[in-house]
Amino acid sequence: MLGRSILVGVSLLLLLLLLLDHSPSDRDEGGIHSGESGPLENIIQGKRTAVCLVGEARHLELTGPSIRKYVLETLKNSSVFINMPLDSNSYKMFVLDGGGGSYNFTSANIFSPQYIWETKVSRETLTAKKSPRALQGLLQYFALNEGCGTMIRQQEELQGFKYDWIVRTRLDTFWTAPIPVEYRNSTYTVPRGTRYGGYNDRLGVGDRKTSRIALQRLSALPLLHSAGYRSENSESVYKAQLKLENVKVAEDEFSFCVLSNRSFPYPPGRHGALVASIQGKGPLNGAYCRPCRPSESSSRSREMVERMVDAWIPTEAAEVEVCDGSGGWEAGWPEVFDAAAGEEAAALRKESDGISKAECVSRLARFKDRWSSWKGPSTTLICESMDR
Repeated sequence: MLGRSILVGVSLLLLLLLLLDHSPSDRDEGGIHSGESGPLENIIQGKRTAVCLVGEARHLELTGPSIRKYVLETLKNSSVFINMPLDSNSYKMFVLDGGGGSYNFTSANIFSPQYIWETKVSRETLTAKKSPRALQGLLQYFALNEGCGTMIRQQEELQGFKYDWIVRTRLDTFWTAPIPVEYRNSTYTVPRGTRYGGYNDRLGVGDRKTSRIALQRLSALPLLHSAGYRSENSESVYKAQLKLENVKVAEDEFSFCVLSNRSFPYPPGRHGALVASIQGKGPLNGAYCRPCRPSESSSRSREMVERMVDAWIPTEAAEVEVCDGSGGWEAGWPEVFDAAAGEEAAALRKESDGISKAECVSRLARFKDRWSSWKGPSTTLICESMDR
């Protein structure tokens, strides 16, 4: 009898320790599993690397040339995947085609978005607060990321090999310098800043094992709900997901920002969001940006950044130029973009804006021919959806 009581007591103690280990109350800013593990590894030297681009194409004529130059051309010999919902901007995909390059267009998935059922689990685990498309927007974003993992696994099964590294980023990212090529094995790397109580989820790089876990944004929700997580935003639920799976996380500097139409109160509060000009220098690590003229001096911009809590940008490496993001894009933004992005990107912007339907079909057909696998509508149908 005494032995049985001791056994029950030990079992209860072990269960309590397990629950405490998975407690959502542990919110240290750096992350309980943050840190470095193992030596740096170059992911383009003798490695199989997959690059997955996700999201809508609304500003792809502006972001695409920078993605091609600083991500695809930097990650030589990588396999490129696209997971994109079909909309009136999808035709802009052709700006990713540089006509050459040592990367391989492997698999494109252009699909008509379907409503994702909002369950009790998703409603309780997530919060739609500050999400521009409410809870449905979060679920669609999670599904896009998880779809990357599915596409990559299908390619592995088809080709009979496994990728060593997986890079996931968004199609609405504007890059100003090459993506880093060295990372640590068994560690998932995300950009610094823009944490919002969790981890910056606008880009992620990891080996196959950590990436498989990180990309399971949608299917991880039941586990997170069972562990007691409630009312989490995209960033905080990302951190919880990686923590529950004991994934080590490292932060690094990445020279990109998210080109956004969203407007934010200005000047921002300490927990608000800044909008940076694409004219700034250095790693913006996924901060919101626009082709805008700075509304503040360099010193004043730095003061505003340093005052931020949740959406800060590391100022030691970046020369941030802050814009007033309380309204729409300013008149004359194309001139600002052209000056910041360079002649080639400016030419592609103008070509995309003025393209005819016939030329769209021709350009997109050539782009489609470069892909090993293309799942989606015909190029004619995509071009017929152009927003005019």
